[in-house]
Amino acid sequence: MMSMSSHALSSREPAHLSAEQMAEEFSKLGPTAKARFLCRLGTRLTIFSRELYADRNPVPDAEQKMRGFNEIFHKVFGQLGHIVARSPQGYPDEAFVASLAALAEETLLMDQFISAWTFARLLPSRVQKASSRGG
Repeated sequence: MMSMSSHALSSREPAHLSAEQMAEEFSKLGPTAKARFLCRLGTRLTIFSRELYADRNPVPDAEQKMRGFNEIFHKVFGQLGHIVARSPQGYPDEAFVASLAALAEETLLMDQFISAWTFARLLPSRVQKASSRGG
């Protein structure tokens, strides 16, 4: 299996997306597309977190970054649970996305977060197009 570094992935991504832009995108998705989006976001972030494994090259601030990944995973999968259960107890979209972006910024993970976000947004737009055509 080929390993991809975050640098290789993020070099093709936009330099910056604001939390407001991300929240606006996310809020336009329906529940099924949001669930798929969060699955892809979480999965992509796990790939980036593997770069922090101790047997790989030393990463500056690895402990802080691993805690950041853990907190982001907790929020992503908690929100996913609320969406799947159709529970009203999840965060409002804007607050949810803002909290993810703030965590990424605080824990030096913004590049990885934006790259994962950009990757995850590919599927929901395809799902919306297919469902609007009846497929």
